[in-house]
Amino acid sequence: NLGMPVEKLELTRFRHDDGPDWRQAFQMLSEIRVQGMLPDVSDYVACIRACEKSSQWHRVLQLLADMQTQGLQPDVRTFSASIRAMDHPSHWKHAVKLLSDMRARGLAVDENSCGAVLGFCRRAKQWRQALSLLCEMSFLGPSPTLDHCNTTISVCLQENRWQHALSVFSQMESLGLEPDAMTYEMNFKALELGCCWEQALRLLADMDHCGRRPITSEYNAAIVACGNAGQWQEALELLSRLASLSLGADVRAYDAAVCACKKASKWQWALELLSQMKSAKLQPATSTYNACISAGIKARNWQQALELLSEMKAERLLPNTVSYNASISACTRTSKWQQALQLLSDMKQDGMQPDAVTYCETIQACTKSNKWQRALHLIFETQAYSLRPDVSMFNSTICACQKASEWQWALQMLVRLREYGMQPN
Repeated sequence: NLGMPVEKLELTRFRHDDGPDWRQAFQMLSEIRVQGMLPDVSDYVACIRACEKSSQWHRVLQLLADMQTQGLQPDVRTFSASIRAMDHPSHWKHAVKLLSDMRARGLAVDENSCGAVLGFCRRAKQWRQALSLLCEMSFLGPSPTLDHCNTTISVCLQENRWQHALSVFSQMESLGLEPDAMTYEMNFKALELGCCWEQALRLLADMDHCGRRPITSEYNAAIVACGNAGQWQEALELLSRLASLSLGADVRAYDAAVCACKKASKWQWALELLSQMKSAKLQPATSTYNACISAGIKARNWQQALELLSEMKAERLLPNTVSYNASISACTRTSKWQQALQLLSDMKQDGMQPDAVTYCETIQACTKSNKWQRALHLIFETQAYSLRPDVSMFNSTICACQKASEWQWALQMLVRLREYGMQPN
């Protein structure tokens, strides 16, 4: 070492400590050449590490190209440091290429390099590449770790690829990996996204059997999975279990349970859940009220619909088009045409534009009570909102005109129907 240039000594020293600034490292590399010596692989590794700390990823690629020009073969240290330097979502392709080059050169790919590339894929939302790398690791090594699997599941969930997330979770057993709290929570999220209510219930049972108590968010995810799949009884049972454990369901869970009750026309249960939400100091969303209103349509519970609509406003929740349409539909089922017209008027006063469903339901409410003039007025009114009347609007209005012996208006509606390019039934 006595005959070694100072620059060579300095760069050699920087291989093992914190290292120089990347500019210093490049200057030292240049000075080594000036002294008539050739940098070795370790010198390049020191420079690459300096670039890594300064996020100089493009200079890392430059150094790798320079090594090739100099006839130097990058080793594991070179590739590992170079991969870590690609620490940015937009550079994930370079990281993947470097990992591929390692394998092509017959170098042993290490866990940390694979973990770094998977992390870059997660930040870049490259779920396909993450899955491909995990599969490659299973066959070529190194064997995937729990962190590798969790990272891959995470990127799949970011892009709503719940099926692939569940697939990784199921492969963990064959890899001899024990899921941790993060794994379980992400798995429940995947089951929620896929409405996989049966799997969610089985997983809860398996966790109980293993002595691992599910946390609140996992119960909530299972409730959402049941609710979105229309399994109202299972959703209610889980809500009851949560309460017995002194754990609180969140708004999403109640929302999903209410929607399940709506699908099953269990309006009493929907209202009970709404009451429970308020008792739990949870603020029901507009969608929660909409589901409760819709649940009562088949039961012809129009008074309840109007009460819920009024309650929404009292809670300072602004009813939307769905809220009004569901309420009008409840009135239509019981031929409450005056209430339907009032709701249409209220809707306009609230600054909302009625849609085709609004007019279709209101026209039917009028025609059921033989209010043909009102129905005619509403059909003409659709033009003011640039809405296209549908066949059902014309059919119900024509029938109402026929019952009232207003055949001229019936014929005019028939002509107008054909002008819209529609055929009478």
